[in-house]
Amino acid sequence: VALTNAPRRVTPPTPKPYDGTGRLDAALMHFENYLITGGFPLTSWASTAAAFLRGDAAAAYETRAVAMFNAAPRRNMTWADFREVLEHSFPQVDADYTARAELHGLKQGTMSTRQFYTKFVRLADQLNPRPTNPDLCQMFGRGLNKDVENDPQTQK
Repeated sequence: VALTNAPRRVTPPTPKPYDGTGRLDAALMHFENYLITGGFPLTSWASTAAAFLRGDAAAAYETRAVAMFNAAPRRNMTWADFREVLEHSFPQVDADYTARAELHGLKQGTMSTRQFYTKFVRLADQLNPRPTNPDLCQMFGRGLNKDVENDPQTQK
């Protein structure tokens, strides 16, 4: 097999359709990777990515695109417009904020200590930046039931 320096065309993976559910930031990242890798001109990004919209997301795009095209002066949707339409129509909950709030209010309650620990670690792993170990230990201790917190067997 001869090696050449000839450029090779990369076939980008086709992004999954977006319908307004799921993580918008991930969908936009997949769209952008597809558009960049595929060599699409920036002027065609919005219309190309729109082909992967379904349901409520497609309806939101079409409503805004038609309004922009019919307005004076007439113009096509840019990538920034496309992102704005989706971000406005499908606001995303900040996962870090949600995990942090849940972690600070987490109580063991009726969970076993193992269940509480598993849930605590899952939430802590979502934080960026992650709190220091002493801070995590304090939060964990505050969430434990008092009978567990004072049991010498669980303090090992």
